[in-house]
Amino acid sequence: MTHASAPDAPEADARPLGGREVQGPRSASSRAISLHQLVRRLAAAALLACVPAGCDAVSGLPFGGVAYIDAADVSAASRASGPFGVAIKLPIEIGVQNIVAGAVASPDEVVTYEIGAVEPGDRITVDVVAQDRGFDPAVAVFDGDLDVVHFNDDRNYFLHNTDPALQYTVRQTTDQCYVVVAPSVHSDSTGAYELHVTVSPSDDVPEPQAQIVYLDMDGASNVVVGGRAGVEVPAFTGSLIDPSFAGDTDELRARMVARVREDYAPYNVTIVTSDDGPPPSNPHSTVYFGSYNPTLLGLADSVDTFNGQQVQRAIVFVDTFSIFMSQQPTLDEMADALGNVASHEIGHLLGLHHTQDIHGIMDTSASLRQMLRRQAFSRSPINHDTFAVGFQDGPRTLLANLGGDEAAAYAAAAQLLRAKTIDPWYDEGPQFPAREMLQFGSSCGGH
Repeated sequence: MTHASAPDAPEADARPLGGREVQGPRSASSRAISLHQLVRRLAAAALLACVPAGCDAVSGLPFGGVAYIDAADVSAASRASGPFGVAIKLPIEIGVQNIVAGAVASPDEVVTYEIGAVEPGDRITVDVVAQDRGFDPAVAVFDGDLDVVHFNDDRNYFLHNTDPALQYTVRQTTDQCYVVVAPSVHSDSTGAYELHVTVSPSDDVPEPQAQIVYLDMDGASNVVVGGRAGVEVPAFTGSLIDPSFAGDTDELRARMVARVREDYAPYNVTIVTSDDGPPPSNPHSTVYFGSYNPTLLGLADSVDTFNGQQVQRAIVFVDTFSIFMSQQPTLDEMADALGNVASHEIGHLLGLHHTQDIHGIMDTSASLRQMLRRQAFSRSPINHDTFAVGFQDGPRTLLANLGGDEAAAYAAAAQLLRAKTIDPWYDEGPQFPAREMLQFGSSCGGH
């Protein structure tokens, strides 16, 4: 990995791959308006008052509210050691669209911009416009802890618009916000671009959205997930995996469900199953269990940033779990593997991306053997098949999106870390990654 460089630029931060240690509960951000917020909002209001035209219905910005950042303002004097190499400090004007030109010179380069502190209610809009034909950029926003907040690769892949764009409202205060531009992991392209960034203060802070998830183990017809062709899903029985589990269907189901419920116990997620009765009448997402896929263990409709959609689908390809039989798993171990994958696919529906940490639920690098042990939501490096740099704090993201018990969420991650220190089985190896044979997937996340 290389980074945008300047003369005598310091080396990139060399923190361990596993990231920081699991921290205790974080205090909730105050909703009171600070002096800093008040000044920013007054400045934005004054700007709006000076513009006679209306406002853009999407961004809320006045038409013509644009500030071009001159190349002199992003010269070597504005470059300093940043989290991913050199960071360019952008002189952001609040309430207008700030535009700066940039370029990516090699496929493994990232360009990092510091845009300053942001607070709950701030509306962030980021748009990257490629200037060179064939350049396919991606963009991500990180908080001061280097944890991903939002990410986009293509504005509309199906319409062949590969320029990334994202817009969101800040949920949590951070003393530094980073915007990182990199080539898409799906291409080796390079080129010039324009970066458009808007920060607009507001009092509208989205509340976390509780979620109901229905685990359908009774089978269904023409199940469509992620826009793929519909599949027939038989009822989940142990014999779908291997004849040796034929008499253990009820117990296998029960243990798998218990693991999923434990994974989501700290958060405002209600897990209901077909063994409990028919689907709930309230809006809910559904996870199906059954069918075979030669390349996937599971699939989700999308990575639903901020859990904005209450009704989505995912599937766990139970028949495909026959691949684990080479490891001679016990009933408990097979329940662990099924639970890990089910919680992983639900995680996509709640806003989580792929990571690279064999102990984490959103991981895609563990071997078959390692997947037969419990995983947990954790802070882990982002998988490089998703974005080139950064981390994802699973518990914090789920708390922001869903609400829940912060102490319990971090305690669960800490408990797993303690368990792995006394269980070398996790790390025996080298192990051949299961993902090299099979994959997790979401329709808009890396496979």
